Amino acid sequence: MRMSDAEAVMWAVEKDPALRSDFCNLTLLDRAPEEKRLRAACERALAAIPRLRQRVVAAPARLVPPEYRDDPGFDLDHHLRRIAVPPPGDHRALLEVCERIAEAPFDRARPLWEFTLVEGLAGGRAAFVQKVHHTISDGVGGLRLSLALLDTERDPGRAPRRPSCRPSGPPPRTRGGARAAPSWTRPAGPAPPRAASRAARPAS
Repeated sequence: MRMSDAEAVMWAVEKDPALRSDFCNLTLLDRAPEEKRLRAACERALAAIPRLRQRVVAAPARLVPPEYRDDPGFDLDHHLRRIAVPPPGDHRALLEVCERIAEAPFDRARPLWEFTLVEGLAGGRAAFVQKVHHTISDGVGGLRLSLALLDTERDPGRAPRRPSCRPSGPPPRTRGGARAAPSWTRPAGPAPPRAASRAARPAS
């Protein structure tokens, strides 16, 4: 899929680091999740959002906008990371880690996203940082992706199946026929609980 004109502009101006267009979502967890459960949640996101497996490829002579193509060397371990904050694991330490994550540029030869599990927070808690490029999704879509990846119950058990993080339909076409970055939505239904109201867990 080829980038829209707006996406191509965002991509081109990023030669200046001050004009980067990625964003981060930070979610606090009541405890660090099991590796198997976390990877399963990410695998579902990869199946639902093909662009998470794709990298940007420039057109010959750059006569048209770049396009997204499947990354033949895709490696989930590069995009899903675990780190620990130093004691005492307070909010200041967490925000300093988030600052370093946000400031580091993406490897432009790989898919443009990173998920980082931050462990070692006070009280046995953890945090989940999603860093996503704006050409994959906008900020609202990134928040909806967070809600699709995470549970608001520690052990959801036989709770109803979680809404998918698939897009609600094809993204609108822009001038020239390219499609804009999708804003990943949830099916119609009751509004999800506020993200700040309680700690979350990776979806099972």
